[in-house]
Amino acid sequence: MQIVLEKSSVSQNPPKYKAWLITDTHLGHNKLAHEFKKRPEGFSELILDGIFRLVNPGDTLIHLGDFCIGRDAYWHEEFMRLVPDVHHILVLGNHDKKSKKWYFEHGWGEVVDEMTIPYGNGGKRVRLSHRPLPKIPNISYNIHGHTHGNHHRDNEFCEFYDKEYHVDYSLEQFGYDPVTIELLLDPLQ
Repeated sequence: MQIVLEKSSVSQNPPKYKAWLITDTHLGHNKLAHEFKKRPEGFSELILDGIFRLVNPGDTLIHLGDFCIGRDAYWHEEFMRLVPDVHHILVLGNHDKKSKKWYFEHGWGEVVDEMTIPYGNGGKRVRLSHRPLPKIPNISYNIHGHTHGNHHRDNEFCEFYDKEYHVDYSLEQFGYDPVTIELLLDPLQ
């Protein structure tokens, strides 16, 4: 199955480059819709459509892990075909089991276990990861995926999870669309 989408007309004002986040796409994991009833039918296409609509050439797209379940080469090819002129960064998740070399060979510009980025003008730093990580000095927030915005994994992280520090980005909470870092962090300022 090849997904065909069309970009809307080009704006007269060139867009500013943005950094986008997405996580836990689990592309092709049909049990999430059919058996577990956790996602709508056709969620993989819904996710790819959101990426295609929102992410522009020159932008950066940071995936916080768990890219796909099965048919890895197919889903990577579809994803890279839809947004070819984007800087792709994969923060490995628990379901991303291929070698880093494999991910580089399939279009990712960077493949990391976690990363830290500056945020805002006040010298804040944000740690991006798949799973919530314990607090460390000089980091203001940890944006993570993995928990899907519910409490099914609370026991894994209860010893260190801090709602003032951890930002649980769940794809389900944002209509399966990628979000900007500002959308997640500006309300906390």
